[in-house]
Amino acid sequence: MQSAERNDEFNIAKLCDFGLSRLMDGSGKAELLIKSGTMGYMAPELGKSEYIEAGIDMWSFGVLLYELSTAYKPTAVRNYRYGSGPIPFRAVDWRKREKTLQDLITSCL
Repeated sequence: MQSAERNDEFNIAKLCDFGLSRLMDGSGKAELLIKSGTMGYMAPELGKSEYIEAGIDMWSFGVLLYELSTAYKPTAVRNYRYGSGPIPFRAVDWRKREKTLQDLITSCL
C-alpha cells in the first residue's frame, strides 16, 4: 500500500456506539426502561419515560463538538449545570473559533 493511500484512510472520522441502542416505534419514539448512557453526554430528557431519538443524538453530538473545541464539557465551567442558563462560551477559549460553531453547538444543545 502506498503512503498516500494510507493517509487517505484516516481522513474520515466516524462516531458510533450501538451498545445502548433501542428499537424505535413508527412515530420515532422509544420507551426507555432504565436511564442509561455515558455521563456527561446524556440528554436531560433521558430521565423521562419517552424520548425522541433525534433530540438525544443531537444533544450528545453538541456536547462532543463542544468538548472537541475546548477540551472540556460545558458542565466543567464553574457554576454551570444544564438548564441553569445559556451554554457557556468563555471568550478565552472561543476567540479563535468561528461564531457559526457556537451557533451549531447551541442548536444541538
